[in-house]
Amino acid sequence: MHSPVIHELFRSLDLPPTAAGQLDWVTGIYRINRTVAEWQAYFANQGSDRDMTLTLAHEMQHFLQISSLSYLHRFASLLYYSIAEVVTACYNHMSALPATLSENKAVRDAVWDLQWREADGVSVIDIVESLTYFFEVNADNPVTTSAYVALLNDADDLPDEYKRAFRYLYERGGRNGATAALFEILCHMSLCSATPRECFAMLAARLRSGDVNVNMTFGEIVAFCEKNDPHHWGFAWDWRQRLGAAFPQHPVFGSLETAIRDETMSNNFIKYLLSPHQFFDPFLQLALGPPILFNPSSDWTAAGFNEWPLDVGLALRNATAEEKRKRGMWYLYMAAASRKYLGAFGTPPATVRLIRP
Repeated sequence: MHSPVIHELFRSLDLPPTAAGQLDWVTGIYRINRTVAEWQAYFANQGSDRDMTLTLAHEMQHFLQISSLSYLHRFASLLYYSIAEVVTACYNHMSALPATLSENKAVRDAVWDLQWREADGVSVIDIVESLTYFFEVNADNPVTTSAYVALLNDADDLPDEYKRAFRYLYERGGRNGATAALFEILCHMSLCSATPRECFAMLAARLRSGDVNVNMTFGEIVAFCEKNDPHHWGFAWDWRQRLGAAFPQHPVFGSLETAIRDETMSNNFIKYLLSPHQFFDPFLQLALGPPILFNPSSDWTAAGFNEWPLDVGLALRNATAEEKRKRGMWYLYMAAASRKYLGAFGTPPATVRLIRP
């Protein structure tokens, strides 16, 4: 008989019917709203399930964003180590998990900052989700600024966080025709700041003035942000290098840093930052590294925690069966604990791709 505590914890991992997929920021787990049978059928004939392809691509974008962009990387790392400390202490007795992390002010402030927006501004989540939806739309056929504005205006069923940042940049940037060409890199630069909202507003104003323009190189855009954003952190590895050993490496979101030590991958990464919808392919295998969690058995009310099917991901593909079991259980405990604790501070940070009609 499995513990009622485990049952209750793991119920939080279920997805609502409106969500096609989700990336858990704390663990890096992809949560896909499909069964293992559907997953296996997808790989037998990938062309038969375009929604699965788009869901994976959407969530893998979030994986690369958190791996490389310092604000998001710091956020995920802070949450991981705060929750890992509690789960480690209670791993063999999960009923001893404390009720909340409410005393952890750093976590509470971080979750609040991720979601906060002024009445006419954007939140960090707005920037992240608008960026990723833009990638999704442009993956096959890149659209012009005017066409994308029209598309967003017609998408009545699309949540505002998927639209808000592009509309903000377009309007505050003087309805600049180059908004679509610059949107991805300006989002990336904003998320390399300790204050993404303020950086994004500054870049919008400079787009209007012409100080930021489509003729700038990657190096010029980075240098511009370093000069004009007093809180610019750079990429995740730049920020962490300045901190030194005081802030440990996130165990899941560190693989990109290792990959781009190769000169070819480093050059590909620059291209990716400028236009991820065109230069995602070199990072596909890397983004398939984390575990993928599928829907539990249909008899969920009677199933134990070991009935949740988990693909350990490419990073653990060659590990021993025992190592896969241990690491898999750790990921599941951590993901469930993140749901338990972070919901108390606001909407838990798990970026979601919606099921689209």
